[in-house]
Order: sequence, then structure tokens, then C-alpha cells
Amino acid sequence: RITPLAQRTYAIGLSPDGKQLIVAGGDPGQLGELRLIDRVSGDLVKVLRTTGGVILDAAFDPAGQRVAACGVDGRVLVFEVATGDVLHDFASHADWANAVAWSHDGKQLASAGRDKSAKVYDIETGQVIATYPDHDAAVHGVAFHSDNERVYTTGADRKVHLWQVKDAKRVGDIGGFSKDIFRLTVAGGAMLLPSADGAVRQYDIKDRNLQRTYEGHDDWVMCAARDVETKRVAAGAFDGRVIVWDGEGKVVSSFVAAPGRDDRAPAQGDASDP
Repeated sequence: RITPLAQRTYAIGLSPDGKQLIVAGGDPGQLGELRLIDRVSGDLVKVLRTTGGVILDAAFDPAGQRVAACGVDGRVLVFEVATGDVLHDFASHADWANAVAWSHDGKQLASAGRDKSAKVYDIETGQVIATYPDHDAAVHGVAFHSDNERVYTTGADRKVHLWQVKDAKRVGDIGGFSKDIFRLTVAGGAMLLPSADGAVRQYDIKDRNLQRTYEGHDDWVMCAARDVETKRVAAGAFDGRVIVWDGEGKVVSSFVAAPGRDDRAPAQGDASDP
């Protein structure tokens, strides 16, 4: 167990070399924190940011030299890991900035907002180069396509949007969801979509066809990850339970993410209000 941290942790990012963690969180209504942690020892390396509102997401760039973060103040920040200096401070969302994602070449950054928009920033120039306004509700998740020219976004309008950076025009979508879709993940040619309906769906990013549905959660599934080599998928739900499946969708393990506690009761709640 890594301590001390803020009251709530909303996102954890692993550096490309596996040596550091970036932890985003805070005390709702009081403060937000972005902490850099040594993964092996668990020691604090540095506090990159302290704010008046919680920080909701954070991610290392592909080179591990920069960290992007966002939070309830609507700002999207980019830090240099070595120095802790703020390289960019984008105040372009009119409401919470829910998620951030780097392009695969590290030249661009995308963000998803509760203001029903998603944005793309050019890291070299520090300019907003695209604003996608076609979601009908809050945008929860964002990820770049492998070509770095298109972006996936998901949210409370219960569909996936695929749109071009160059003109912010939609070129495809995935529908048919009955509840919100949260933070999406793209890995190994597949896209994972965790949903409030308790399932994780895996789609092929080439043709956007459904490959597999991972089931077993009894609460909102907030996030998912995929190991490309083993094809295992892990997903965490609002009640604190983590389930791991093999590549065929069979449950490998299931546990509550609270060390030493296996009896925690599920708690259905409103994830819209940190």
C-alpha cells in the first residue's frame, strides 16, 4: 500500500520504463494532487501539482519525459517529469476535463470534457488544433487511433465517436449501448469499452466490429486494460472489484482492490460527482 495519498485516487499512470507512477486524485471540494511515485519503493518522488479541485486523469507521454493531467477546474496541464516544470497550461474546457490521451508519437494530446467537447493540442506549438463538438452529453473517454490522425471519444451519449483531427469531422461511430461508456483503451489493434451496464466490450479498431464481451461485474465498470502479449483483460468497477479475464473471456481472477479486505459490500453510486 502506497501512502500518504489524497482521499481519493482517480487515475494512475505507469511510465513506459515501468519505474514510476503518476497518481491523480484529491479531496473533493478541497484540493487536488498530482504525485510522482517510485513504483519499486513506493516513495514520493515529487508533487507535480496541487490545485483547489480534484485531478481526474493523468498520463505519461510515450517517451516518459512528460506527463499530462486534467481535472475539475477544466484545465489540461503538461509537465516535464525531470524538473516538474509546467510546459503547457490549456484552459480550453468550460467544465471538468475528464480524461487525457497522448498520440502514439507524442506530438499531440487529446482531452475529453464534461462540456460535451473533446480537443486536440499540438505540443510543439502549444495551440489547440481541433475541437470536436458533436457529443450530446459529457465526454468521459478519449484515445488516439493508431494513425494519429483520428481520435476516439466516448461518453454519456452512449456511443463511440471516431473523428478526424484535421477538420474535427466524424468519420464513424459505434452505437447500441444502453448506458454511459467510460474511459476507453486502445491496445494491440483492439478497443476496450467499459460501461455502466457492468460489461466491457472489445472491438476491432479496423472494422469496429464487436470481438468479445467481458462480463461478471455487478456495478459500473469504470476502466479497463489489456495485456497485448497474453491477451488478458482487466477491469475495475465502481464497487472496487477488479476482474481479470483471459483472451477467450473466461474469468482468471476476481478481487476487491482494498488490501486485507475481502468483505467490502458493493456500493452503487453516482460517479458523475467527485
